Amino acid sequence: MEAWQFSPFQIAYITSAAISLFLAFVVWNLKPINGSKIMASVLIALWLWMASYSAQLISTSLSIKLIFIRFEYLGLISAIYLWFIFIVYYTEYKIFKKKWLLITLAIPPLATMYNVLTITSNHFFYKDFCLKSYDGLILLTKTYSTGFYIWTAYGYFLLLASLFLVSYKAISMPKMYRKQILPIAISATILIIPNILYIIGINPIAPFDPTGLAFLLVAIVIIYSLNVQSFLNAVPIAHNVVFKNAKMGILILDEENKIVDTNPAAEKIFKCDKKDNLSKAIETILPEFYDLQKLLAEKSDSVIEVNLGQKNIDYEIKIAELKKENGIQYGSIVMLWDISELKAAFYELDAYAHTVAHDLKTPIGHMVSYANLLQNIDSNDPDKDKMLENIVQGGLKMTEIIDELLKLAKIRSLDAKDAEKINLDTLIPGVVKRVLPDEIIDSTIKSPNNWPTIFGNLIWIEEIWVNLISNAFKYGGAPPSIELGYSEVDSFYNFYVKDNGIGISNEEKMKLFTEYSRLSKHKHNVVGHGLGLSIVYRIIKKMGGKVWVESELGQGSTFYFSIPK
Repeated sequence: MEAWQFSPFQIAYITSAAISLFLAFVVWNLKPINGSKIMASVLIALWLWMASYSAQLISTSLSIKLIFIRFEYLGLISAIYLWFIFIVYYTEYKIFKKKWLLITLAIPPLATMYNVLTITSNHFFYKDFCLKSYDGLILLTKTYSTGFYIWTAYGYFLLLASLFLVSYKAISMPKMYRKQILPIAISATILIIPNILYIIGINPIAPFDPTGLAFLLVAIVIIYSLNVQSFLNAVPIAHNVVFKNAKMGILILDEENKIVDTNPAAEKIFKCDKKDNLSKAIETILPEFYDLQKLLAEKSDSVIEVNLGQKNIDYEIKIAELKKENGIQYGSIVMLWDISELKAAFYELDAYAHTVAHDLKTPIGHMVSYANLLQNIDSNDPDKDKMLENIVQGGLKMTEIIDELLKLAKIRSLDAKDAEKINLDTLIPGVVKRVLPDEIIDSTIKSPNNWPTIFGNLIWIEEIWVNLISNAFKYGGAPPSIELGYSEVDSFYNFYVKDNGIGISNEEKMKLFTEYSRLSKHKHNVVGHGLGLSIVYRIIKKMGGKVWVESELGQGSTFYFSIPK
């Protein structure tokens, strides 16, 4: 009949096993954040280790002890390997997260487990083992062999590597974050030192393994970290994934308003390097800070708009206090959102509404007036056909306006498509024929004999030439004289359309490519709705080029645009 034995130390091992299983349950049910499931697996492996070691101590049978020692090593080996994997994921060292590397690192643990499973038939892990009595307890004694020392060295390598990764992460992070990552380093140290003492024979609780008891201390550290230091919660996961990748600029300040951390977006906003600004006062890069802080305190709204002196860049800024549970402030967080594009969008929307209202109001008014007159006019009146023609022309004009607005909106919504080869030798003559006004019969157009073959979106390229050449006819002299050409500058083609019109003033050049703007001197005598050049600007911007104009009053205008080769 199987004999059982008991020692007060077994209570500690059973307690360690119970605590590890409880913590595994707690961690497993945390939010699905980076590393939580792996940490739970580590705790389950520790439970198997402690529970098997305790069961092995209770039994006095060699065969039963050998069964439990196999489960003990399964837990031990798994715990150490999974601990390293957890550290890799928790500290976000992507270089170690490659599958081939993790599989390679798993080979020694798998080989060790095989040697443990076959300890009765080979002597690579243990030279021999037997039962001996220590103060009335029947314990399993082992004589270690090569396989044991290889595994021990490898296990220490994984533990020390994880300790190094955690320590390096803690050093590289701001001071206020280090206290959240420090418990992991303490946990690894607590497990390593007692195990070393046990193996080299300096064991205060011989013949028992103190490593399992050391886990009681680790459990206390983990419980403290989960409840107080937000372990497995915000850092370094949030720091790596959210903080560093946030599009908004973020500055972390301590209680003295000194900079302790900045994210890449903030460094770009302030054109500074994080290393150069750590521990500096916030006013060194944001002189308006205290005025903004005061203004925010006075406003009911927690966000205000600010211009930091950079050209055409406006920001919304929010300053939030960082407080402990007792309400004591230990720092601040400054967040800045670039709203320049949003403001530009609002401006364009307002201009869009103004243009639609203004340009559609006139033809609609005329159509309504003519329709009212037709109601009261005699059917044989000779003016009837003219009125109907005016109504038709008004409808066509409205359609043209709407088509241009829709075209502009479509260009905004599209991304640059895959480039295709475009033969300008056939494209440009076709555009000239398409836009040449019927009433102009005495115009001259100069053009190169050979155009380069370019790559781009055919519809976009054609739209550019249509707008520029049609404008040259509209705003050119009487008769119009137009010159088309190109040059090569570095990795760009520079194309141009030159007319012999009355030219453009410097003031008008500044707003020439703005949506819905038309030159004042041409507004009343030329058909157009102020959208053509804005369409050209949008297309060329999407293609990675630029557009500009050179002009002097009385000497015509030359419109240039560049696109990558």
